[in-house]
Amino acid sequence: MINKNLAIELPRPKIKNANELSFKRLGSKYGVATAGAKAGGRGQTPNLFHGSEVGFWENAADHFKASVQGVPERPGSWVVLESTANGAQGEFYEQWNKAEAGESDFIPIFVPWFWQEEYRREVPEGFQLSEEKDDTGLSEREYADIHELSLEQMVWRRKKITTLGAAGFRQEYPATSQEAFVASSDNSFIEPAAVLRARKRKNVAGYGPMIMGVDPAGWGGDRFAIALRRGTEVEKIMWRDKIDSVAAAHWVVDLIKEHGVDTCNIDAGGIGQGVIPIIRSLVDKSTCHIRAVNFGGTSDHKQAKPKVPGPRNKRAEMWLRMKQWLVLEEGVKLPDLDVLSSEMTGVQVKPQLNNDLLLESKDQMRARNVRSPDLADAICLTFASLRDVELDKPQRPKRKEFDAGVRQERTGEYRLPMPDDFTSGLEESPGGDLSWMC
Repeated sequence: MINKNLAIELPRPKIKNANELSFKRLGSKYGVATAGAKAGGRGQTPNLFHGSEVGFWENAADHFKASVQGVPERPGSWVVLESTANGAQGEFYEQWNKAEAGESDFIPIFVPWFWQEEYRREVPEGFQLSEEKDDTGLSEREYADIHELSLEQMVWRRKKITTLGAAGFRQEYPATSQEAFVASSDNSFIEPAAVLRARKRKNVAGYGPMIMGVDPAGWGGDRFAIALRRGTEVEKIMWRDKIDSVAAAHWVVDLIKEHGVDTCNIDAGGIGQGVIPIIRSLVDKSTCHIRAVNFGGTSDHKQAKPKVPGPRNKRAEMWLRMKQWLVLEEGVKLPDLDVLSSEMTGVQVKPQLNNDLLLESKDQMRARNVRSPDLADAICLTFASLRDVELDKPQRPKRKEFDAGVRQERTGEYRLPMPDDFTSGLEESPGGDLSWMC
């Protein structure tokens, strides 16, 4: 047909129905496939792909192999996958984790509910924010302060929670991606609220020695992660994929010199065995101590006499110290990264008959489709020694107190205060540029 105002001949569709719109002259077409279909789009090469509510696709894995993988990686092509989260499971959740960790070409984009201007209601007379904490560990006032919300937004939120319930509101109207996927559970070792507070906390300046934690990884699926912590603040988190031992060692050495690191704690397992000797050969012992840490080694707690329930191994002990650090009264600061929240709250407790603290392994996390917490492990490594935990005594230990391998701590020399409700909680625990995501 002819548009008389523009005098331009518009393309006429050759095929026009509910599932396809085809233009012969343009050599292009639009196709629609339902989520219930299996491998829709197989055998085709679409330039543009938009998937809606991907988290609820019945045959998501088949669609990814057929439709999504059929989009060529070339300029002008893109893939958009958008969805309401549907729990910490399924293809969309796995793709989000990979994107968030920088392991795929997807760009993760999360849109919190409070960006919507219409999500506000008039504040009724006498309205006050509640100081009572909900099941996430946050009160209304804390929630509003952390996310910098107005009273109008909080009135709207309270009304929605009345209808949907607290859990339903978090799924339909999440404030963070971690909250959207409900990646944590009743079995999580670290509460999401503690991590969120540390991410959003302002005006915190770390003090004391600079401690580096290094969680090595080679050419597998994990990341070579590094954390820098000075007392009450984790100043920086960095990671690289698929890096060899020599390149990794030089990267660590450069960072030690750049940031004036006092102590560098490195996981001695796997690739760490090859990285540590290189780093030690390149770092001046008088300026920085390189400590090898065995995640599966005996915890300091288990060296105490008489023996009492406590962290089963070194990894559990470091995570315990990190958890205690997160709730320090003076307040601590984490980098404001969603991926960090997912990792720190994704690790679960494994129940033990003797009440020892044991956390699930990385392999066990992968078995339930939760990615390896490499960044969180790098942070926990900054708590390998009790002297790394002590915040008001920044002096470094004397060299004679170290042996050639992993240093054994003198149990009970320094300790962080244990939260009153921590032990009871343990006993009750049962256990490129081509595309974007939102």
